[in-house]
Amino acid sequence: MHSLIAFATQWGSKFGGINAFNTDFLSAFGVAYPTQLKVICIVSSATEAEIADAKNANVTLVTLPYPPSDKLFTEQQANTAIDELTKQGIPLTPDLTIWLGHDRISGRAALQAVKKFGGRSALIHHMSYEAYEAYAEDSHSAHSKSTEQRTLFEQADLCLAVGPSLHSALCDLIDVKSEQVHHIIPGLAEIDPRKNTPQKFNAFISGRLSDDAARIKQAHLGIAAFATAIEQAQNNQAPEKLINQPKLVLRGVDFESRLDYKQSQSTNPELELLQFSESYANQIITLHALPYTQDRTALYSDLKSASAAMMPSWHEGFGLVAWEAIAACVPLIVSTQSGVYQLLKQQGLEGFVYPIQVRGKTVTPFFHDDDLANLTKAVIHIATNVDAAKQKSQLLKTNLAAYTWSACVEEVAKECFKWNIEKGSPKLETATAQPPQLANPRQPLGESPLTLPVKQWRSDLGYAESQMLRADFALVPFDPGRQTDLDTLNTWLDNQDGNDYPIKTRLLTGAGGLGKTRLAIELCQQRMNSGWHCGFLNREDSEQSWAKLKALQKPLLIVIDYAETRQETLLNLLKAQLEADYPHTVRLLLLARGGGEWWDQLPSKDAECEALLNGYATSGPYVLPELYLDQDSRQQAYRNALAAYAIATGRQIPSGIPNLSGEHFAKPLYLQMAALLALYGERPITALGLTQSLLNHERRYWQETLKELGLINPQQQAQDLLALTTLSNGFKTPKQAYEYYAKANPGLISQPVFNQLFNQLELLYPGTQGLQSIQPDILGEALVAQSLQLTTGMDLLNVVLGKSAEKTVQHHALTVLARLSLHAPELDSVLMRAIQNNFVACCLELVDVAVQTHSRLPELAQLAFQLLTPQQKSQAAVLLEKRFEHESICLAELAYEMAFFIKEKSAHRLQKKPTDIQLLSKHAADLRSLAVDASRLGIAIDAVNFGGQALQIFKQLRQRDQVQFEPDYALSLSNYASHLSDLGRNDEAADYTQQALVIHERLAQQRPDRFEPNYATSLNNYANCLSDLGRNDEAADYAQQALAKRERLAQQRPDRFEPGYANSLNNYANLLSDLGRNDEAADYAQQALAIHERLAQQRPDRFEPDYALSLSNYA
Repeated sequence: MHSLIAFATQWGSKFGGINAFNTDFLSAFGVAYPTQLKVICIVSSATEAEIADAKNANVTLVTLPYPPSDKLFTEQQANTAIDELTKQGIPLTPDLTIWLGHDRISGRAALQAVKKFGGRSALIHHMSYEAYEAYAEDSHSAHSKSTEQRTLFEQADLCLAVGPSLHSALCDLIDVKSEQVHHIIPGLAEIDPRKNTPQKFNAFISGRLSDDAARIKQAHLGIAAFATAIEQAQNNQAPEKLINQPKLVLRGVDFESRLDYKQSQSTNPELELLQFSESYANQIITLHALPYTQDRTALYSDLKSASAAMMPSWHEGFGLVAWEAIAACVPLIVSTQSGVYQLLKQQGLEGFVYPIQVRGKTVTPFFHDDDLANLTKAVIHIATNVDAAKQKSQLLKTNLAAYTWSACVEEVAKECFKWNIEKGSPKLETATAQPPQLANPRQPLGESPLTLPVKQWRSDLGYAESQMLRADFALVPFDPGRQTDLDTLNTWLDNQDGNDYPIKTRLLTGAGGLGKTRLAIELCQQRMNSGWHCGFLNREDSEQSWAKLKALQKPLLIVIDYAETRQETLLNLLKAQLEADYPHTVRLLLLARGGGEWWDQLPSKDAECEALLNGYATSGPYVLPELYLDQDSRQQAYRNALAAYAIATGRQIPSGIPNLSGEHFAKPLYLQMAALLALYGERPITALGLTQSLLNHERRYWQETLKELGLINPQQQAQDLLALTTLSNGFKTPKQAYEYYAKANPGLISQPVFNQLFNQLELLYPGTQGLQSIQPDILGEALVAQSLQLTTGMDLLNVVLGKSAEKTVQHHALTVLARLSLHAPELDSVLMRAIQNNFVACCLELVDVAVQTHSRLPELAQLAFQLLTPQQKSQAAVLLEKRFEHESICLAELAYEMAFFIKEKSAHRLQKKPTDIQLLSKHAADLRSLAVDASRLGIAIDAVNFGGQALQIFKQLRQRDQVQFEPDYALSLSNYASHLSDLGRNDEAADYTQQALVIHERLAQQRPDRFEPNYATSLNNYANCLSDLGRNDEAADYAQQALAKRERLAQQRPDRFEPGYANSLNNYANLLSDLGRNDEAADYAQQALAIHERLAQQRPDRFEPDYALSLSNYA
C-alpha cells in the first residue's frame, strides 16, 4: 500500500491558507483512494474533533509529543514523527512512501524523513519571497528566505507549485524546465451560491488583515475605495446601490494582537478602520470589522451574501480568497499580480472578473492614487448593474467547474507521484456484480399500454453508471419511511377514504428527486400481486390504450408521469373511460412537479370530463413530503444506497460519511448521488457540486466510448448531442437527431460519423427506442444548464424553439428551461434572448408551459415581448388571443403587456376609420380587457381609466343597437364598478353595479339559460356594495336573492356552480351576523363550511383558502 505523509502545523484552517490547503488536499486523497493509499498528517497538536474529522476522510492524524519552538517544522520534528509512527505501529514501506512538505514551513521535515526512513520527498511551493518579501519586510529577509527555499526545493525529489505564478517562480528559483515542476490548481470550495442578488450592496474583503500584512494585502485600499465610491455615488446620485446604506464586511481583522483595545479606545482596530473610512467617505459608513474565523461555514455565509468581493493584493502567490469568491459566484475585483488572475488570463476568462493593477506605495496607507481610482471605478461598475455582474460570476464558475479537489489529487497521483492506482473503491476480486432485483418485476400482460420497470443496471452492458440513479431501475430498496405515503395511496385505491367512485383521479406532486416515480413503482408492484393491472401509461394514442386496457377486465391502476405535460392524453383517456361501461375499479395516479394553474384549468378544457375533474372523484394535489429531515435518517439512507451500488458494481464499500447537513439531502436522489460518487472516490456535498461531479464522471465515459471515432472534440460533441436530446425529450433515430444537430452545428460532422456518435451514446443511456433524455431529470437539467452557457448554447435553443422544430420538441424544451429558470439565474440572459428570437414560433407552447410549470418563464417572456418589433408583437397577439381569455395569475404581466399593445393597435386603426362600428366595438373590448388585466396586477387607477373609456364607448354603441351591445354594456358596468370599488369609491361603485343589475335581470328573464349566472353575480355584487356602504338590511335582501339563484344553479350543475353557492352562503351568513341574526348566520355558515371542507379534501390547492375562510366565519 502506498503512503502519503504530510507535515503541517495544524489540521483545519488554523494559522492560515497553507493549513487549509493541506486539509483539503489530504482529505481529497483519503476519499479518492480509500484502500490503496494510507494518508497520514503529522501535526503539532489536534483535538478529538479534528482527529475524528480527519478519520472520516481516511486521514490519520499523528500529533507530536511537543510542539516546535516556532512555526517551522525542522529535522527534529521529522525524527520525532518517525518515532511516533513506529510507536503507534503504523506499517510503512519506504519504496511506496512520499513525505510531503509545505514550502519552508515543513519542507525541512519532509527532506529529513526521507533521509532517516527512505521514500521520496515532495515539496509544495506556496509563496514567492523574491516577489514580495523585500516590500513586505526588507531585502535581507527576502534574500534569506529565498535562499532557504532554493536549498529545500533543490533537494526535493518532487516539486509542486500552486497556480501559474508560483509555478513560474519556482522554475526560476531552482533553474529547471517547466515540466519538472508539477502545477497544482486547488479545487473550488464547496459553496452553494445565493440564487438572488442581495438587495443592499454588500462588499467583502477577507484574509489576514493585520498590520504586518497591510502593504501586501492592501485592505486599506479596499476600505478607501469603497468609501470613495459611496461619496462619488452620493455626489452623482448614482448608482443607487451605493446610496442606500451599502455595507463593507472585513473578515480577518487582527484583534488578538491588540488585546487591550477595549480598555484603550485609541488602539481599537475597528474604530481606527471606521475613522479611516470616514476620511474618504466624508461620513460614517456601515463597516463590519470581524476577526479571522476557522469556521468555514460562517466564512462562506458572509462571502456568498456579498454583492462584490475584493482581493486588491499588491502580490498574491495564488489567492485562495479570490478562488473562494469564484466558488461562491460573487463578482470579483482581483489584482492582476495574483496567481488566480494569471490562471484566468491563461484560459481566456479574465473578462469575467474586474482586474486592477495595484502599484502600491512605501508610506502609509501604502497605496497609490491610481490604485484608489481604479478600485473605486471597479466598485462603481459592479454596483451600477449588480445583476449583470452576478451573471458574469455565475458563468465564470461554470467555466471552472472541472477544478475539483478530486480532479486535483487524481492528477497529482498519476502525473506527479506516478502511482499506478485507481481512484475510488476497488473491485472485489471474488465478487460478481449483481444488481438488486426488483420486488416481483413482472411484465405487463399482453399488448398492454402500461409498462413497469423491468430493466436493471448491469456493469457488463456498458451503461453509464449514472443510470444507477434512475428510479425506474430501482437499485436502491424501497425506503420504509415512505410507508405512510404508500398507505395513503392504498386507502385511496380501495375507496377507504369514503369516496366510492368507479373512476378516480389523484394528483401527486413534488420537486424533482423526492421519489414520486419510485413510490408509484412500489405501489404498482404491490397491487399487481393483488390481481390489479398496473403500470405507467406510455405515449401512444390514449383511445387505443383504453381499448387494450378494457379487454383485460381487471382493476386498473394507471400512472401518468409528467402529467402537467400530458393533459390531452389524460383527457382523451378519461373520455374513453367515461363512455365505456367498465365493471372494474379504475384509478389514475398523476405525477407532476406541481399543481397550480394547469390543474385548476384542466376541468374547463373538456366538457365531457369537467364533472369528473371538478367532482369528488378527483383529488389533489397531494404534495409528497421530504423524506429525510434528520441526520440519522440521512446517514442510514446513505448507507443503504452505498451498499446497493457497491453490490451492483462489485466494489468494496468505502468508509466515512460526508457532511449531509445540506437541505437538499432531505431528498432521496441527492443522498443516492452522494453514495454513488463515494464509490468513485469523490465526496461533494452541495447540490451543484453533486451534479457537476456526476457530469464530470459522465464525460470520462464519453471520452472512452468515443475514442475510436476520431472526433476532434468528442466530449463537447457528445455534450451538445445529449443536451439537445434532453431538451427534445429523446430522438428515436440518428436521422431525426441529425436534423436538429446539424442546424445547431452546421458542417461540424458528417451524418455517417454522427450516426456512430448517436449509436455509441445510445449504449450508455438505454431507453425504449433511440437515444433518451439524460436521467434522472435533475442530472439532465444540469447538463443542459452547462451547455447553454457555452458559445453553442444559443444555437441549441434556436433549433429546439424555432419554427422548424416540432411542437412537442418546443414544449419539452420549454419545460426543461422553465425548471432551470428557478435555480439557474445565470441563464436569464440566454433564455430571454432565445425566447425573443423565437417568440412567434413558440409562443403557444410558451404560455402552456408557463401555466403548467412553476417557473420564472412568464417574467422572461414578458421581458422578451417588450423587445419584439411591432410586427412580431402583432403576430404573437393574434396567436395568443384565445389563450388569455381566462385569468392566469402567472401570465398576468405578459397579458397586460400584450393587452396594452392590442389597445394601442386598435386605437391606431380607429383613427383611420373613426365611424366604423366594428372597429369601435373592438377598441372598446380591448380597453375593457386592458382594464381587467390592470386590475389583476393591482394597477387600480389604470383599471378605472381604461374601464371608463370602454364603458363610454359601449354606452354609445348600445344607443345605436341595444340588442347587440347591451350585454357588453352590462359587463362593462360591472367591471367599472369593481374597479371603482378597488379605489374605495364605493358610492359610485354601487350606482354602476345597480345599473348592471337592472340590465342583467332583464336579460335573465329573456334568456335564463345564458344570463341567469350573470344575474346571480350582479345580485351578489350589489349586496357587497351595499354592505360596504353600511346598508346591511338591503344588502342581506339582495344576498338572499343571489343565494337562491346560485342554489338552483348548483343543483343543476354542482361541478360548475357549487363553489359559487358556497361563497354566497358565506356572504349571506356574514350579512346576517352584521344584523345580529347570529343563529341564522351560524346555520348558513355551517352549510358553507360543509361544502368547502368537501371541496378542499378533493382539491386542496384550490379550495383550502376558502375552507379556512369558512372555518373562520363559522367560528
